[in-house]
Amino acid sequence: MKIEIKQNTVCGGVSVFVGDIIEASSGDARLLISIGKAIPAPEKAAKPQNREDDAKPKRSTRKK
Repeated sequence: MKIEIKQNTVCGGVSVFVGDIIEASSGDARLLISIGKAIPAPEKAAKPQNREDDAKPKRSTRKK
């Protein structure tokens, strides 16, 4: 199960830090979530959108 760490802790014998998204065993994940040190990780991280990707093509106003 993927979890996002909210406080520095140890999971599976490895130090993990705030903001890390790790794959943990279901037992470790449930324990860390229940004591408030982690939350379930979102399935897909939101990719920042570039405004230029969504913009319509610019019209050329220059006459030939």
